[in-house]
Amino acid sequence: MKNLLLLPLNKAAAFIHIIIFNIMEKLLNFKRYI
Repeated sequence: MKNLLLLPLNKAAAFIHIIIFNIMEKLLNFKRYI
């Protein structure tokens, strides 16, 4: 039962990490252009 609850959380966490990484990368590129 715990595994069934953890799987969606892990997917959500991975998704959030990807979004944060993309935002950070865009900010770094933006600073580079200025």
